[in-house]
Amino acid sequence: MKASVVIPTLNRKADLSECLDSIFECSQQSSLLEVIVVDNNSTDGTLEYLREYAAEEPRLKFTQIPVRNAIRARNLGFNLSSGDIIIHIDDDIIVDKEWLKNIVAPYVDESIGGVGGRLLDYKQELGPNSRRIVGRIAPWGQLFTNFDAREYREVTFLHGSNMSFRKDLVRRVNGLDQNYKTNWRDDTDLCLRIKKLGYRLVFQPAALVWHKGAGRRTRFSSSDRLYGYFWNREYFYYKNMFAAKTLLWSPFFTLSETTFCMAFLVKQSLMRNLGKCFQGMREGSIAGLRHNRS
Repeated sequence: MKASVVIPTLNRKADLSECLDSIFECSQQSSLLEVIVVDNNSTDGTLEYLREYAAEEPRLKFTQIPVRNAIRARNLGFNLSSGDIIIHIDDDIIVDKEWLKNIVAPYVDESIGGVGGRLLDYKQELGPNSRRIVGRIAPWGQLFTNFDAREYREVTFLHGSNMSFRKDLVRRVNGLDQNYKTNWRDDTDLCLRIKKLGYRLVFQPAALVWHKGAGRRTRFSSSDRLYGYFWNREYFYYKNMFAAKTLLWSPFFTLSETTFCMAFLVKQSLMRNLGKCFQGMREGSIAGLRHNRS
């Protein structure tokens, strides 16, 4: 099977360079059809760098969109891909030399629709890990990630920084839901829709990457970003958990989300944005409920 690797990027030329080098240095190159980079209108010379890199590496393909929208960039990369498998990683990822081989290998099982890999913080050592709950969603909406675990297992969702799917399944569900305001929980949403087709998702810890987490510095850097974050949380819940009738709307969910919002803003010294966050929670809930009725 042939794989297409999709990488959206924005003003991270140095990180992207390390990411691309690590992919093209993987031990097994026979399954790598192409790497597609979608530039979100960078201003740091990324496009010029990609032209130079592609002149030396014909499997590198790239394009640019005029707006800064990570979800749109991901979907464009998915649509441009030609491989049997679509792999998505972030531009600040460095992959292990055996990553490509290990993320593709489970697809010999035709019941598997998606494979995700292990995610460690940059330069984190490969120490012991005893976590058991990986890639699960609690009935009340809490997500258990723990994608640094070490055991192969079936999961409910994959981490967007190191995930892959059969291309035909991504197309059947029309890719990522572009109603999401920012790239948060859009990947989890995609996982649930592929599972609804009857396919399994698995966590393959041998498909190891190191994540620099560059986006953490800007995720909550403005009131609009905070609005989008809380909008996405409610939209995801009411679109997916509520629709599945795992747990209908309840005072508990509303209270827990309100408590989380206030505690988060206090911890981040962002209480001045409380009104904007509550607006996002309210409007995200309404949008999710409307989706269920459509």
